[in-house]
Amino acid sequence: MRQLPVALFMLSLVGWSTTADAQLPNGMVFDDPYTWYEIENHAGSRNGQRIDEGWSLKAHLRIFGDGDRSSIFRLVVKKGRRTLAEMRCTMDRHLATEPGDVAYLHKENCKDRDMRVTETGEVQVEVHFIDGATEQDTLVRTHTLKVLTVQRARRAPEHYIDRSSESAVSLIRAVPRSVDGYIGGTTFSHNMVEMIINVSAGETIGRVRGQLRCKVDGQPVVGDERTAHGLVRSMRHYRAVSEGRGGEEDWIGFAQLRVELPITFGSENRRDGFVVLDEHPGTWECEWKTDEGELLRSIRFIVDGGQLQGAPAEEAELGIAWGAHLIPGVMPGATRVDHRVHVDDTAFYGRAWATDGLQQYARSLPDIGPPPPGARARRGRRRR
Repeated sequence: MRQLPVALFMLSLVGWSTTADAQLPNGMVFDDPYTWYEIENHAGSRNGQRIDEGWSLKAHLRIFGDGDRSSIFRLVVKKGRRTLAEMRCTMDRHLATEPGDVAYLHKENCKDRDMRVTETGEVQVEVHFIDGATEQDTLVRTHTLKVLTVQRARRAPEHYIDRSSESAVSLIRAVPRSVDGYIGGTTFSHNMVEMIINVSAGETIGRVRGQLRCKVDGQPVVGDERTAHGLVRSMRHYRAVSEGRGGEEDWIGFAQLRVELPITFGSENRRDGFVVLDEHPGTWECEWKTDEGELLRSIRFIVDGGQLQGAPAEEAELGIAWGAHLIPGVMPGATRVDHRVHVDDTAFYGRAWATDGLQQYARSLPDIGPPPPGARARRGRRRR
């Protein structure tokens, strides 16, 4: 198992850069890892030829806290100081009804079908929260999106958002019984541990069923072999494909996977046959492999006092769900889920890594495969 040095691992949990974003009311917290953007392309016809008519934005956003259900997300798309488009979406409200659950406001598929943006390259998205109770408008995040374009010989060009740097972001979370997963999907009748990873796949990912093998302080921990699976329970994804005049294609796809791990916790609502988190304090090192033996991820995390451990600086600087923590995830090279990996010094749509340790961790991830279609190759990185 490839290991991260302990010092680098600890540093990788210690902080993110702050932004100029204002504070949300009533102790509410914007959820950074949950944020997801996609592009919808629009094409028309002129003289029998398909032409590009620009793109519109689709966003998935969440804020923790019990706010007014008439609250609104206001998104402003900019290029420098120039405003390109704006849209508003009324939020949906989730109430905490289960032990360990939290209330939140969220919006899936926030979009404006009439939006048309023709700019590409780096664009900024200001995320504003308008409180339904007070009508106060608060700027909570400014994201940077890298909008790239693929050419298609017989059709209009296609635009997409390059999520390459998000491959450095992995999360682990202890999820109590009947509480929603980080990115949705099924709930369970037992306490479980989930892993959220970001990948850059090729043509398709399909259903991934893998095995999880862990060591704690170097000693193997084993549950029931029949339940030692790491299963993808839900995902968000999109893809783009360039087409040459000879019919050749170049695929790029990005996905966020929610993986159920064969780990449980607590004195009640345990899953039979799963390894019990509370009973194994120390440094965990786990490998997630396909049933055919292909290594997909190596992860590392700490358990102390029966709890997954993070760091105060991490939780202060980054909005993140209760019980969730950032963890280093090592990619072995090109696999069925990591077709192209090109990480820079940012994550979460342009938020800079704040510490030397985090920067070193991101830089330790090798470039895998060719650059995304429509992007220029970067110098100074190893490629696999």
